[in-house]
Amino acid sequence: MNDKHLTLYITIVVVVITGLGAQGLRSWHEGRVQQLRTQMQSEHEVNRLLTRISRLQESIWQYEDRMPITEDTSWLVDLVTQLADEQWIQVRSVEPQVPQDKGLYTKLGVRVGVRCGYHALGDFVSGLEGYQKFLMIEQCQIDMKDQQAAVIEDPVIDAQLLISTASPKS
Repeated sequence: MNDKHLTLYITIVVVVITGLGAQGLRSWHEGRVQQLRTQMQSEHEVNRLLTRISRLQESIWQYEDRMPITEDTSWLVDLVTQLADEQWIQVRSVEPQVPQDKGLYTKLGVRVGVRCGYHALGDFVSGLEGYQKFLMIEQCQIDMKDQQAAVIEDPVIDAQLLISTASPKS
């Protein structure tokens, strides 16, 4: 009977040790799986952020391409007069504005007086706003001297435009 009891005790001890070992291995494995899940979530978040940064960088490059590379207002004056000539708009006055320091960029501006048809002015403004470089119409004052001209389909008008752009600091 002693041998049977001894065998039974040994069997119980082996089963308990095996069970505890299996439980320990299972706990370790579950911990490792949880650690890997956390690591995968972290890497997924990093990849998502890197993708977002990449998209933002592409947007920055696109906007940088639209900004003039000079802080000289003469570039803007030349461009505006050239675009006016292409639209057959009579430029009556050109007044370069003093460049304004805005921190990361310099604001360049030019005030232009024009005489043209009403629809030609619309085409001109549309061309400026849609130009490959960033241009903005800050002010547009239209003067129709002859009120009777308003009934004409495309009256000749005088207009004052304040056109600006932003140039990055060198």
